[in-house]
Amino acid sequence: MVAEEALTLPVSGRVSLVETLLASLAGETNPTVERAHLDEIRGRRTAVRSGKASLVDGTEALREVRAALRK
Repeated sequence: MVAEEALTLPVSGRVSLVETLLASLAGETNPTVERAHLDEIRGRRTAVRSGKASLVDGTEALREVRAALRK
């Protein structure tokens, strides 16, 4: 079976295989969208690191969203 053979690969080989399989499921990516996504991530990280934004626990974020929707 293919899975059994894959499990005999070294970790780096399994990682590469997983990345290839996931990419095949996702289809082709749009480089413009991918770049915009990465830029957004970097911008948010910079904002948190500089203190302009802060992280909120997931549970707290959901609580805040639910409270806002009730208004």
